Amino acid sequence: MTVRSLKRGASVLAGAALAAALFSSPIAALAAGSSIPTTVLTNDVFPGLAGVTGAPAAPSTPVQVGVLLSDPAALAAQQAAYDAIYTPGSAQYHQFLTPDQVAAQFGIPTADYQTVASWVTRAGMQVAFASNTRSYLLLSGTVSQAESTFSVSIDDYSIGGTQFYANTSGPTVPAGVDVTGVIGLNNLLRAHTMQGNCAGSECIGLTTPQDMWSIYGQPTNISSSTANFGQGQQMAVLGEGAVSGTISDLRAFESEFALPQIPITIQSINDDFQDTSGNGEWDIDTQASTGMAPKAYGETLIFAKDLTDPSVLADFQAFEGDANVMQANASFGECEQDPTSPVTQGGVGTGLGGLAGSAGVMFTQGSETALQQATIEGKTLFSSTGDTGSSCPVVQATVIGAGNGILNQAYPETNYPASSRYVTAVGGTVLYSTPNTLTSPASNATRAQETSWTHTGGGNTFYIPEPTYQHGITYLDTQDCVSQPDGTPYASATPCRGIPDVAAQSGDVISNGYAVTMGGVKDSAGGGTSLSSPLWMGMWTRIQAATSAKVGGVYTAGFANPSLYAIGLNPTADVNDFFDIGGGPPTSPPTGNGFYTSQPRNSITDPSGWDYTSGLGAPNVTHLGQDVTGNNTFTPTNNVAAPAPQDCGQPGLVSCQTGGGTCSALSGLWTNPPHTVNDFGGNSAPQLSLLHGAFSTSADGTTLRTLLTVTNLNETVPAGETYEWYSIWTYNGTVYFSNAELSSVPGSMPTYHDGTVTVTGTTHQYNASTNTNDTGHFTLGANGVVEVDVPLANVGSPPLGATLTGPAGETDTLAGTPQSGGLLEKADSGGPTCDYVVGSIPTTSTPDAPVAIMLPAVGVAVALAVPALRRRRNRARV
Repeated sequence: MTVRSLKRGASVLAGAALAAALFSSPIAALAAGSSIPTTVLTNDVFPGLAGVTGAPAAPSTPVQVGVLLSDPAALAAQQAAYDAIYTPGSAQYHQFLTPDQVAAQFGIPTADYQTVASWVTRAGMQVAFASNTRSYLLLSGTVSQAESTFSVSIDDYSIGGTQFYANTSGPTVPAGVDVTGVIGLNNLLRAHTMQGNCAGSECIGLTTPQDMWSIYGQPTNISSSTANFGQGQQMAVLGEGAVSGTISDLRAFESEFALPQIPITIQSINDDFQDTSGNGEWDIDTQASTGMAPKAYGETLIFAKDLTDPSVLADFQAFEGDANVMQANASFGECEQDPTSPVTQGGVGTGLGGLAGSAGVMFTQGSETALQQATIEGKTLFSSTGDTGSSCPVVQATVIGAGNGILNQAYPETNYPASSRYVTAVGGTVLYSTPNTLTSPASNATRAQETSWTHTGGGNTFYIPEPTYQHGITYLDTQDCVSQPDGTPYASATPCRGIPDVAAQSGDVISNGYAVTMGGVKDSAGGGTSLSSPLWMGMWTRIQAATSAKVGGVYTAGFANPSLYAIGLNPTADVNDFFDIGGGPPTSPPTGNGFYTSQPRNSITDPSGWDYTSGLGAPNVTHLGQDVTGNNTFTPTNNVAAPAPQDCGQPGLVSCQTGGGTCSALSGLWTNPPHTVNDFGGNSAPQLSLLHGAFSTSADGTTLRTLLTVTNLNETVPAGETYEWYSIWTYNGTVYFSNAELSSVPGSMPTYHDGTVTVTGTTHQYNASTNTNDTGHFTLGANGVVEVDVPLANVGSPPLGATLTGPAGETDTLAGTPQSGGLLEKADSGGPTCDYVVGSIPTTSTPDAPVAIMLPAVGVAVALAVPALRRRRNRARV
């Protein structure tokens, strides 16, 4: 133990006094003594398992479980806000909200969230992720912990060569606190990637990024400082698993086609970065999107551990909660749920039935809520419609009680999330170009022929109603839904949504595709609608870059679909902005995807040319962007250069052990291997266990952002203790610090500070400044982050380009009280390894998410949501 000296302030609260104070809280009394009322979700189980023999799953098997909360009143208010924001003439038209505002207006009450978080972690499960709106918790733990938490048994099954685990009875959940479903007590229900590629020399019609710029009407002069290549915008790829190979392949792709290196940020949603099965998919997603918007400000990989329903919903929620990313891509999907089949329902009208079982319906409900929230914030999720034509790949029917074997690919449903009303669904085309006569990589290729791919996904949903923006599409206005998504009938005949919305090159996975580096091999062929969707995200990013509308300082034209259909249903604009797939030979003869055939424009019945294989068609990006944004020059509004990338130090990447070199990156100033330390009192303290440290600078160059990643930020602050997180660095000979502090006293909020460090021999005195303008927030869960935002004027006013030397991190337990100073008992440290250049990775801080910190002695949940500011006194250590 290291003893720290200097000032000893008021004593720590006595145990008896603390207990008395805590038990005065009704929440504390309920958690510690009486039981929380519960209810059983009896239909939240596969009905087909009753006749199948399983064996108890190994207690130590890792599991991820999602808990969904829903407030009907908030949902109604959210729908009203969406309608107002996307209704021309409304006073709220295009008055988008920030994630913070969405959470405040439509989120789950904090008290309900705290009760649920306390209840679901009582048996040892940990909150790996919590949504910005407090409506979704992703739990991580073991089979044994999940069984204890939800009072279920989980068995292993093997059916038709498929191995999986599943609960044998419905889970028990808290009653009266908005819990509507539990997702992930089985690992059968999952999305699948849409990746398609053909082997090496078999693909003879490969297009390049520069080809696509020319063919799809995008600016092509990348050397021009004013040409629109997505400047100022950020994108995201939703996925799972390993990331290092994807980034190295992206760098090779950029080098081959003389593109700038785009900064990549890794956002881990409990990802262990082990699964490499999707690497080809993520290669396509990153290289297609950045190939279309190579000067975008950055791309974030929002990666979960897998593509099971609870992980995918967490990906959607993370996208909604990111204040900086306005467009994302999801090249995966699963069949939309079928709540009406008498064999598979599990209870029509309960909201818990469905082809995929109750979890599938709850997954859809939670996803629709999160994706609608994203559109209220002006965001767009692009998603592949699939590569199985006018059908979808269903799950194994015997598992869910639907007879023998596996339903074939002729099952006429659509893929989700593409079928969502709050997603832009992208179909695939086979594209052939005229020869390029310029010196590579430049291109002047034009479209020779573009047709619908015979395996592109597309069709009518059976349950999701036609959104307002599709009204006027003749095919859809007459195709009524079978039922509502929960299985209950609509009150009157209700048309259903159709997909895709738009299309772009997919190739035919035989002889046509897009040049991608995969596994280090250049000019591999990326194809399928997995290519089409990220191409559209990149092209939409260019359109977004030309808009003048802003929300929270970020430019956005809003959810793409209302604008796309407004243009598509305008005959004059449509013919200039969209190429009509299926418009007729020689450039686009009709082709089909099974049940449906591409259709030409018809001035009487379908002036848009919309059809079930290509939607509105393929874009002319410049013309489309001019009409969407009103910016006739189509130049970028926020023409800022992207910072240099740093492909190390972030989760899932190698460390930045450069021996004192300069790191101009968001992450990776220093890293530690995974570990857990004890605090001064001998308690296990994963929240004090430092994994890596990072600095960045705000976009306006006035604020230093310090970030400390810890093993888990959803554990305990033991009674009577105060935890401290420090970032330390040197500038012009002075040692500065930023600090976050959290006390275990009920109702405590995190506080944020800055100051200087005086070093005398082995004694370090932390001298707090009198500044009261430091802010910050906590991001809870595994790999949680403690952020402190310090005005540069508070810490020596280093200019842009100045070097902050020796950045390091430290965590401590405070012996004493926050009001009077005290001794700092060191728990952990990290760095220094790399220096930091002020101005690297300019960014805005992310919104606060509520954090439930458990006090195990009495079970009190302390909400950490709003940064609190106050002065602190000096502390010392030796």
